[in-house]
Amino acid sequence: MFTIQSTTGNSKLPGDCCCRKHPNCQGWAIWKDRWALFERIVPKAFCDINADNMLLRKEINVNNSVNISWQIDANLRGERTTWAIYLNYTSFKFNKLNIYPKHKLVKNIGQDGTGIHGVVDTTSNLVADIPLWNKNIFDLPAVPKEDMNTADSNKDVENYNENLKKQLTKGEYEKYLHRS
Repeated sequence: MFTIQSTTGNSKLPGDCCCRKHPNCQGWAIWKDRWALFERIVPKAFCDINADNMLLRKEINVNNSVNISWQIDANLRGERTTWAIYLNYTSFKFNKLNIYPKHKLVKNIGQDGTGIHGVVDTTSNLVADIPLWNKNIFDLPAVPKEDMNTADSNKDVENYNENLKKQLTKGEYEKYLHRS
């Protein structure tokens, strides 16, 4: 296991929790030894996700059904300063699973507009399922396995990856890999 997440957002799960490779940055806990694996070395992450025919990039992008790895590219170019994508990158690089409980266990107060990115979300329920805080034991699967709830491959992500491959072969990203 890599992290314990705050919620799945799916109260219809058959058990108390499920496991997924993707961590979520809205509320989580991590063991100290797992945190030691965390890597935010932008050029290294960029090289890793583009090695071996971009297999790690494809995995992070949920078999190309979503495109979240572009955030590493944007960090490399200095256009973003995100860290959450590196939590995903580390989870996939070390083939870790993240525990997602069925019910919300935290109160998310980070989307009120005061945070670094100024995001305001008035649609999400910020209140945790308070009675569940008293539950001390959660049933975990005997053999954790990934809950596969992925969509079919997305052409936009495939096109993004193909265009990036062309840019890589032209050496357009090389200057970013050697910046100090």
